[in-house]
Amino acid sequence: MTAAKMLFSCKVINSLKEFSLLRGQWNRLVKQSTSCTFFMSWEWLDTWLSIYSDIVEQLIILLVFDKNNKLAGAMPLYLATSLNASLNGRQLRFIGNGEEEWEEVATEYHDVLSRYEVESEVCDLLFKTLCGLGLNWNLLVVENVLNDSVLMRKFIPLFLEDKYPLIKSRSGQRYRIDLPQSWTEYEARLGKSMKRKIRQSKNKINKMEGVITETIKNTELGFSELKAIHEERWQKKNIQGAFSSPKFQEFHRELMSRLLKDGNLRIRRTSIGSKVIAILYNIRFSDTESYYQSGFDLQLGSRVRPGIYAHMRAIEASIKEKVQYYDMMKGGDDSYKSEYGAEVAPMLSIRLYNRTLGGKSRYLRELSLRYIRKLRDQYT
Repeated sequence: MTAAKMLFSCKVINSLKEFSLLRGQWNRLVKQSTSCTFFMSWEWLDTWLSIYSDIVEQLIILLVFDKNNKLAGAMPLYLATSLNASLNGRQLRFIGNGEEEWEEVATEYHDVLSRYEVESEVCDLLFKTLCGLGLNWNLLVVENVLNDSVLMRKFIPLFLEDKYPLIKSRSGQRYRIDLPQSWTEYEARLGKSMKRKIRQSKNKINKMEGVITETIKNTELGFSELKAIHEERWQKKNIQGAFSSPKFQEFHRELMSRLLKDGNLRIRRTSIGSKVIAILYNIRFSDTESYYQSGFDLQLGSRVRPGIYAHMRAIEASIKEKVQYYDMMKGGDDSYKSEYGAEVAPMLSIRLYNRTLGGKSRYLRELSLRYIRKLRDQYT
């Protein structure tokens, strides 16, 4: 039966209890979707909701079922009242985003989940359902979304057809390595400068006595070591690092435990004797290993390049384990990640304004502010 002839229905759930019952169906849908990323997994979203529920005014998780009552699509949203509601109004956001900057977990790749063959039907029903809920929202905020996502290809255009105001801006770009069959093939892709850095780093570190690179299974030990070496760098700059937030710490302790249980955690540690010189907090999901967080010994610094060494060992391991992608995720246009032979894709920040008076007024205000900033930048 073609997608056009299939019957779909949409259900909206508003409670954590209802979402907790969806784990199996949800993750199956994620792996059937082009948005197959751990950021959209049930574990990531449920952990976020359990820690950051205080900023959630109302859960709005839209589910699309086919005629056989199989989950065919989903969109995990929530309604939040801005801390400065008079300026920003009521916001619709994806679950996983909207925290205070100093305690955010930096969720990326927000998207509509859909089985590939019914993306248009799913997006059309989600659009009609969301517009028909009568929610008093002023703008839909989406951070770190890929330009070729289902959201941008199929969902947002439905709003534009109905003349909803939109502001779209670049927020960075994704750096993802399409892994070959062997390390030799991978290394051949790299530039001369990067090859030299890898060679120097490997030579210097491998000559040190007691060098061990391992994947550790003790989540509390891994978390503590990562936190310590990560914070050391930022403390020397008199800047608060991500781990200064109790909520951030609680989120990742819980998430690491869940990931380990499912076999998706990769805490990759390189040490010399008892001293940790590099640690990567990576996550394996489906055909991808993603680099989420890290810490490196500052004393070794550019002489030894422990960061390059750690990533090379992680990439080597991923190739041996037949992983398709090593995802270094978001970075700027001039990020060091470009040296790793990664393919790049633009990432966007989206502000979609409702057609209500409040939504339109905030849209005009934002345009005015952007124009003022542009003029200021031209004359300063």
